[in-house]
Amino acid sequence: MYHKTLFLLMIFLVPILIFNSCSEKSTTETEPSRADEFQKVINEAQQTYSLKGISAAVIIEGQEVWLGCSGISHENVSMFSEMLFHTGSSGKNFIAALVLQLAEENKLSLEDSLHKWLPSFANVDSTITIH
Repeated sequence: MYHKTLFLLMIFLVPILIFNSCSEKSTTETEPSRADEFQKVINEAQQTYSLKGISAAVIIEGQEVWLGCSGISHENVSMFSEMLFHTGSSGKNFIAALVLQLAEENKLSLEDSLHKWLPSFANVDSTITIH
């Protein structure tokens, strides 16, 4: 369900982002009409696909970051932009990419001990490396 939701959200927001990036205006704030359009997209997606809730952000160079939410989180608690979410398994891919980027920049080595960067945990072998 998570991947379907993410895919659907991308389908709805990508055309708006393409349209927005083609604009020749240079402004430091998101125009109200575009903000309304972004919100309309996530509201419609949430209702059309019977999703419990959606939270989205749109970042466009030179403009203010747009944050929007639609629906509920749980037990009729409305979504809000500062709400924290569990990323599930997708977080592993982001962490791996960041670690490899840090290794390319020589800010860490894949042969470093985990304990060089993380606190010691009871039942974690101290000889384990990032690799």
